[in-house]
Amino acid sequence: MSEPSRVRRQLAAELVRLRAPRRISGRRMAELLGVSQATISRMDRGGGPVPSDQQIEIWLQATGSGQPARDRIAMLITAARNEETSWPELLAEHHGNLQGYAHTVWAAAREADAIRVRNFQPTVIAGLLQTIPYTRALLPLTDLTGGIDHEATLVGRLERQRVLFDSRRAFQFLILESVLRRSPGDGIMPAQRDRIGQLAELPTVEVAVLPDAAMVATPWHGFNLYEQSSGSATVFLELIHRTEEVAKPEHVELYRKLWDRLWAAAATGVDAVALIRTAAG
Repeated sequence: MSEPSRVRRQLAAELVRLRAPRRISGRRMAELLGVSQATISRMDRGGGPVPSDQQIEIWLQATGSGQPARDRIAMLITAARNEETSWPELLAEHHGNLQGYAHTVWAAAREADAIRVRNFQPTVIAGLLQTIPYTRALLPLTDLTGGIDHEATLVGRLERQRVLFDSRRAFQFLILESVLRRSPGDGIMPAQRDRIGQLAELPTVEVAVLPDAAMVATPWHGFNLYEQSSGSATVFLELIHRTEEVAKPEHVELYRKLWDRLWAAAATGVDAVALIRTAAG
């Protein structure tokens, strides 16, 4: 496992320092955050996912932290979330299990606190909507390093899809019409389109399809927008060589504006389902 970065070590030291005057033990902080004591131990060392906004707020309230301490923590959290993390490093740390990383980091630190998740992928079907054959055919095409454990990632992706049935959250998926026709293998897309249509009927899921003729913006890459009950939001990017989290409000707002423009031009509801069903033609 790789050593924590300088920023993560600084963040960990600051969080530990805030606990000391109140004599809050790791066990007590674990109870307050609703996590295991081992998770707190990793946080104290700068390991594991970057703490979520909700976890940080509980920590700050429990330690009675004033505005100067809040400002320092906010600065360090932003820096930690925007650190560059390369895919080879992540795959090495998680033994090639790409979805294991997604589950332990993305789901734990973002989806767990999000009340709404907005997903836009311009080239492939979103992982939460994929069928087994689609994922199995897609993984070799995305594994540029040869370091992904395909079967472990497939199993992890299926487990992650259970979050779609969590009534506490809402999911919006924006799909390009062309993606509904683009197949990673022979004979895969009919069942994949049926699967999307079925999931679109869930009360937690809303699917929109952007018709080929609707060119209202030129997004360069996909993104996930996570909105928390506190009103804060972050954007998570999967780039070719690394991951990146966008936390600055003014930058997040750019992604909101792009999302709104794309969503407004897309077919939703029964119109979206109709496009999904007829995409093969």
